[in-house]
Amino acid sequence: MGEIGSVGPIDNYSFTSWCNMGFYDIDFVWGKPSWITGLVGDGAPVFMNLVTLMDTKSDGGIEAWVNLDQGDMENLQGSQELLAYASVDPSPI
Repeated sequence: MGEIGSVGPIDNYSFTSWCNMGFYDIDFVWGKPSWITGLVGDGAPVFMNLVTLMDTKSDGGIEAWVNLDQGDMENLQGSQELLAYASVDPSPI
């Protein structure tokens, strides 16, 4: 067991999926939501290295909310392999 910790620091990444939970089908008295987000306002804790998957309202797409430090995020956003399949920061509405 000691060998595992002696290799060096370990980067942990967490993934969760909110897909197929029916959030867009919920009627909040004033109507159904136009966009669902799990992000919160200023001062709230931010969970780094967390990826949350969520259905889009239409088109059968999936949003990925990705929380990384600035350097890792810049690398991810500059990935041509990623950009071949994904849009970075599209308008959700």
